[in-house]
Amino acid sequence: MTDAQDDLIRTVALACYSYEAEAIDSQIADRAWELAIEHAERQELTPTEAQRQLWPPE
Repeated sequence: MTDAQDDLIRTVALACYSYEAEAIDSQIADRAWELAIEHAERQELTPTEAQRQLWPPE
């Protein structure tokens, strides 16, 4: 793995965690989503674009 791939994985993991945590604690879920966006912006991406770079549509 490269550092760039690690960054993509972190962004996608935060976004996924945000989704999973929504039913448990909406404040934590919201913060995880904010962190996913912030992390993605450092790569000049959105969380969705980060996911597509890891797993391109076929």
